[in-house]
Amino acid sequence: MEDAIKKPACDDTLKLVAILTMLIDHIGYLLFPDQIVWRMIGRLSFPIFAFLVARGARLTRSQPRYLLRMLLYGLISQVPYSYFVPSGLNIFFTLAAGLGIILCLSQRQLFIKFLAIPILASAWTIDYSYGLYGLLLILAFHLFYEKPALMTFALAALSWYYWETTRVSIQVLALGALPLIYGLPYTGLRLPKHVGYLFYPVHITLLLLIRHFLWTV
Repeated sequence: MEDAIKKPACDDTLKLVAILTMLIDHIGYLLFPDQIVWRMIGRLSFPIFAFLVARGARLTRSQPRYLLRMLLYGLISQVPYSYFVPSGLNIFFTLAAGLGIILCLSQRQLFIKFLAIPILASAWTIDYSYGLYGLLLILAFHLFYEKPALMTFALAALSWYYWETTRVSIQVLALGALPLIYGLPYTGLRLPKHVGYLFYPVHITLLLLIRHFLWTV
């Protein structure tokens, strides 16, 4: 299983799975709110994105530029997202905050490492998508990157925490993302560099337009 983590970064198969399951989740949320199966499938998406951030932090040539890119797309996405979800920040800000924690912990200076604490604590005051659960999940993938057994335990514990704090029981299905993360075969698939970033605001905008059209016909 650990060999799967060490596959070439050019393989974007896992990213495509994350994008497609996110799309399914959002279709269900916006167009078919009474059909929970869409949302159940969508539980696979965020853990994969969290893993990809942890992997990206290891492989990127510049962690600060990676972080700035995440924040830029977060700002771009916030306008359509505000019509998609009435309150809170879109997922890019969760991923950026998680990346910020990793960036701090990766520094040699002790005082910079400690800056990870206020970023983590910001989940109590900033309305991140997935909240503290999301930040802790990204951190867990960073700490247990090559330790699937520990990562399984961490995700199970976080799923219990999410259920306790939100009463959303289907989040436990996020555990189903781990076999994909650690066992998906290498295909050599390569997506254009920014397609994963652009897909987010574009697909939300299109879904909003589709819903508007359905409501007006």
